[in-house]
Amino acid sequence: MTLPFPSVLLRASCFCFLFIVMAMASLAQAPIITSFTPGSGTSNTWVEIKGQNFTGATAVKFGGTSALFFGTRSDTSIYAVVDTGSSGVVTVQTAKGTGFKAGFRFIYTPTIDSFAPAMAGNGDTVTIYGHHFSDVQEVYFGDSAAVSFAIVADTLIKAVVGVGSSGDILLMAADTYGWFPGFIHTAPGITSFSPTRGNAGTLVTLKGSRFTG
Repeated sequence: MTLPFPSVLLRASCFCFLFIVMAMASLAQAPIITSFTPGSGTSNTWVEIKGQNFTGATAVKFGGTSALFFGTRSDTSIYAVVDTGSSGVVTVQTAKGTGFKAGFRFIYTPTIDSFAPAMAGNGDTVTIYGHHFSDVQEVYFGDSAAVSFAIVADTLIKAVVGVGSSGDILLMAADTYGWFPGFIHTAPGITSFSPTRGNAGTLVTLKGSRFTG
């Protein structure tokens, strides 16, 4: 068995060493994402991404969806605007590679398809149907906030009407909102009273509905 000449072994070793050094240098220049703020947002939300090796960035994505646009502020900072995206990994891509960081949460705009009943007053419960309700933080009937509400599912909310007004039903979720017109706020209704006559100071009892508030 004939062994290679020492010079051949030396050249092979040098070649392998050079290849490893070049690979490490390339890896060292790939983008690295250390953080992004805010951690959630909806369409048109500005997000600051921090890290290193951002110079020459060619693409930024949120959950696999390309940013609406972005700008490289410095080698360590990028500002990007969220498009109609999805939750998941934030990525920054350059010619040297791609940096990743998980944890971005996309907040969808709540969409109301219908609600029932169309007419309700103080203390009544209205059921709202639609989608993307999971992030709803506030419910309004006209200009007044609901007394309370419960997110039953991503497609259904039950809300209790307060002393409000007619108008749109409004759902607020972070920096986005959805609305649906046609809600009618009904006044308290009197069904009877007694006695039917009396003098000054006579106590009269009223019966009806929606007297609370």
